[in-house]
Amino acid sequence: MRLNLVGPFVVNAPFGTEIAFAKGLRRAGHIVFEIDPNILGDSDRLDPDADATVVFKSCVGREAEIIGGLKHPVVTYQPDDARFAHIREMMLMMRRYSDLFLSFDDYGADLAKTMGYRAAETLLLTADDELYCPSPEPVERDIDISFIGSLGDPVAHASRRRMLEVAKELADQNGWKTAFGTTQDMLTILAVYRRSKVVLNHATDVGQPFGSGFGLQCRHFEVSMTRTCLLSNVAHGKTWSPAFTTEAGLRHSLISLLTGEDGDLSSEHFGKPLWQKWAEINYQWVQNNRPEHRAQQLADFIVRNKK
Repeated sequence: MRLNLVGPFVVNAPFGTEIAFAKGLRRAGHIVFEIDPNILGDSDRLDPDADATVVFKSCVGREAEIIGGLKHPVVTYQPDDARFAHIREMMLMMRRYSDLFLSFDDYGADLAKTMGYRAAETLLLTADDELYCPSPEPVERDIDISFIGSLGDPVAHASRRRMLEVAKELADQNGWKTAFGTTQDMLTILAVYRRSKVVLNHATDVGQPFGSGFGLQCRHFEVSMTRTCLLSNVAHGKTWSPAFTTEAGLRHSLISLLTGEDGDLSSEHFGKPLWQKWAEINYQWVQNNRPEHRAQQLADFIVRNKK
């Protein structure tokens, strides 16, 4: 197929979701035209005769200009949580230009159906496996616990900050090395993941209790692709990674993963540290969740829903 992909290809480089999808589509043999609505003049790249146009989130206020006159199907892909009011507003706005919808989780897909989208389904996220991959050379796992991500929102990141406070307290008690922070530098992110025994994740807060979240985030895929153990809040449908639901559960999981103690699953049972065992499980899971797999699912959705 010939597909237009509209998203922040330039401003989100090198690790935007849309970039991973574009790579997957090209691997699957499709022709892709990338349009960044943040860049004036970039809309000239759009092919009006494409089989479909896929918009990641929105066209940043340029919807009428970029996709308003298209005659072929327009698919909206929403990688953010529709439990946020501003995401729901964005979905309603995009309904004026699109009647096909994909969401990173079931909640968003179900909500889209109530907004009048003709077809709405769940399409999981993925990550760019050309960026996130195991180190080609042996690397010492000298960081016991790490987290890289946004922390500044006083409400949306409250559980995330509490997770790090609990982990830091435990690390100080056990002499573990931590690396917590926020950065957009790809080389730093990759180096930290490759050097970590356990990488933490907590979903943004949308009113749920600590230790829970909705859907899988890019971090689930990114960390797994580097062959590193991910310890995350519980998320619907996630069974391939260790998870916690409470502060006590977070402590218990870290102790089990890093020492083999305080739990039935000991390092002696597996013959290797638990974090290393889970790193392999994570890595095997993600082999079926690479960009080319999402590309095929996206293409199938478009074919199924052509009028």
